[in-house]
Amino acid sequence: MQTRAAIDRWVTRYIAAARTEAAFDRWATRYLADARTDRYRKLGERLEMVGWATPLRSARRVLRHSIMAVALVLRFRRIDGREDAGGEVFLAKQVYDPSRAAARWLLTFRVGVLEYFEILVDRLDEVDRVDLHNALGYRHLYVTRPDNRSPERRDMRSIEAAILRDFTHDYDVLRRFQRRKPLPVERMVHLRDRCDDDEVVLGFDRCGCILLTIYSPDEPLDVEGRWTSVPGI
Repeated sequence: MQTRAAIDRWVTRYIAAARTEAAFDRWATRYLADARTDRYRKLGERLEMVGWATPLRSARRVLRHSIMAVALVLRFRRIDGREDAGGEVFLAKQVYDPSRAAARWLLTFRVGVLEYFEILVDRLDEVDRVDLHNALGYRHLYVTRPDNRSPERRDMRSIEAAILRDFTHDYDVLRRFQRRKPLPVERMVHLRDRCDDDEVVLGFDRCGCILLTIYSPDEPLDVEGRWTSVPGI
């Protein structure tokens, strides 16, 4: 027989989930309405900046991916027990036009040629990037300011450290490499998952933003003669 405390915990979780769903529905309706009012122009401009061939035609698809990604983040946050009351605080940052966002960072995830989504945060630990990678398999992550300004150098160092902390919670570091000349990739870290021995290689760029690229160790990564093994990042 369940104790009163156990029942109370179950009821609390159920209410929190219901609140999150209601808040999410309100947010998604408003987010889509803002995009339609703008006729997807601002999103098209952002897609064009990252090299999209048909930005306006792809905007609706990208918008759907962003909405699905926000729903997934809310689920992960609730599972981790770090959700605010109904998700309103996190959802309030997710606006269609990042230049009007009350958030510090714009996270742009790119899964494939036509798969791309955006999430706005104040702190990088608001989103578990390893959970998102395991669920969606994104290949690239750009970290920029919502107003398109470049992060300061000290911010870039802290961003790299935060991303690496995310992955080393689940992965062991096998090797680290530092590029002698800082283009096109400055640093690489080879990791192995503690649970299933899955391996990834993280590549970090600093080209006006932080760009994380996740490679498979089976890819032909030419490190000989161009990379120097270093004890840390």
